[in-house]
Amino acid sequence: TYTLALRNFDYEIHTAQDLAQAKAALQQQRFDLVVTDMRLPDGLGLELVGYLQERANNEQSVVITAYGSAENAVQALKAGAFDYLSKPIDLQQFRSVIADALAHANNVKRLRIVQEQSLSKADVQLRKLQEMQDKDVPIKAQKAMQALVGNSQLMRELRNYIA
Repeated sequence: TYTLALRNFDYEIHTAQDLAQAKAALQQQRFDLVVTDMRLPDGLGLELVGYLQERANNEQSVVITAYGSAENAVQALKAGAFDYLSKPIDLQQFRSVIADALAHANNVKRLRIVQEQSLSKADVQLRKLQEMQDKDVPIKAQKAMQALVGNSQLMRELRNYIA
């Protein structure tokens, strides 16, 4: 039912029957959003949400359950789920949550790109500053040596030490 509700909106959908299949699919491919049931044949949907957080690929997740409770909702959100829905789910609400989660995933992607570009620019600027400083140090040392007055043994040793 949920798959059909989303196919009408041109989303590319992949399904998994259990936790093991979902993890295997996530190892093969990156997804923007993962929708999981709280109870799976071989584990809990919260395990999948935790697995997504460990991977740190910014995949968003929505947890669905027939056993809705405030405690389950808090657990899901603390585990990193974008949202939590209790069955029966209104299809309009479901579509809205999916659209919001995908929009959030897109914003996270854009932010990551901007951060990477900013870090790259900062790296280039830092290298330029270091090059300038490296060039500037010998000039300052030469000027300092010229300012030294005297020709005693101590002054000659000081000049050699600086050079």
